[in-house]
Amino acid sequence: MGDCVEIRILDRERHEYVKNVQFTLATEGEHIPVAVQLVPSQAQTLMDQLWECGLRPTEGTGSAGALAAVERHLADMKKIAFHVMRISTEKTP
Repeated sequence: MGDCVEIRILDRERHEYVKNVQFTLATEGEHIPVAVQLVPSQAQTLMDQLWECGLRPTEGTGSAGALAAVERHLADMKKIAFHVMRISTEKTP
């Protein structure tokens, strides 16, 4: 079925799983019941598994995006410091 994310919902304690999902047309102002509720540990597991599949935040935010920004900033600061201190970064034979 091509590349996709498959989600299975189960209750391991009761040995039950969700078999069918039914969509219902909502009217304006109608209360929409919760379809899926995850406790923080379950949400973290989902995020970790999506990360392992190669999915990343679109905007690059979060720790990975922040770390990349810090690494670029440190590289720029290193260039400036070496220039000001007149230290060559070229390797000599």
